[in-house]
Amino acid sequence: HCCPDERLKRVRVVMLPEIDMIREVAVSRSVCPISLKELRSKPHQVGALVKGGRRVESALYHKSSVQDSALTLGASPVTRRRVDGFELMPPMIEFDNFVRFLDWDGDGWLSTTEVATALAAILPVEEDNVERFIRDRFDVDREGNISEREMIDQVLPYLGEHLGEVLRAAPVAEVPELVRGAGREQLLLWFDHWDTDHRGELEYSDLRFAVTRVLFESLGDTIDTSTKETVTSLFLTEMGLYGEGLMSREKFVETLAPSLQANLPDAHVQVVDEPDEGPWILALHSPVTGQQFKIKVPADATVSSLRSVAADTFPNSGALVLYLDGRLLKDSTPLSSVRGL
Repeated sequence: HCCPDERLKRVRVVMLPEIDMIREVAVSRSVCPISLKELRSKPHQVGALVKGGRRVESALYHKSSVQDSALTLGASPVTRRRVDGFELMPPMIEFDNFVRFLDWDGDGWLSTTEVATALAAILPVEEDNVERFIRDRFDVDREGNISEREMIDQVLPYLGEHLGEVLRAAPVAEVPELVRGAGREQLLLWFDHWDTDHRGELEYSDLRFAVTRVLFESLGDTIDTSTKETVTSLFLTEMGLYGEGLMSREKFVETLAPSLQANLPDAHVQVVDEPDEGPWILALHSPVTGQQFKIKVPADATVSSLRSVAADTFPNSGALVLYLDGRLLKDSTPLSSVRGL
């Protein structure tokens, strides 16, 4: 037997390392390691923690998450290094500043993995495919590094001129919704989304990350990050999802999914009300130039009409495509039915 304090210490010893590992996975997936929201959902807020004006790590964050979280008071929640500020990522079009920001350790070289992660933080592209796109077209050494000069003179100008090609080569796959009443087919669809190697099983590290994202989202924005982490850690510990291991599709459906679903809300039902009479005020952001404008559109506008207004706002940008949270918006869709607006 042990006293309550000793039991609490044992739980915390298990909990804290798992949360740290989840943050590390988030960094590699272009996800904010505090909120666990995709960085591309707020590209104008993407940046890094600094000490004395210099970056201290490769991790990228949303500025709002850093401001709202007590986790960053004086130290990085990922590496525990001391920090005293936050620097926004410069726009892609500012080649020198953008590359200087990416070269956080100042050695004159950039790993293609970090470049791809940074691009996926501000563009609707998938990390692995955009990294492959860069490797196939530019001078990358055996370790997967590319020089600052190559980035400034070749890579960024090419990506800017062929952005449409980049978006088509590395589209983002939307995470299937997971809710309390999800059936077997929906559960397997969700599992398979994370099983990118199509092995029929997931490593615990990837499964912990996926489960934690679902629980964070289900708890909503009104719950602080520390509480979310505590709730999630207890769930992961209760389910035995600590350390290393593998879980198959069938075991997920039979053993983990029922407990996970019990902690999730019912399916979200999109209720489309009659449009308000007044106009909508929306913010348009260009991740390449860094420009952001607020525009007015009628309440009954479609994505197509929004795109027409956007074309007038960005007159020298050529044909525009609109994305929200990494999702391509279809022209025929009424704005009132776009999830997230």
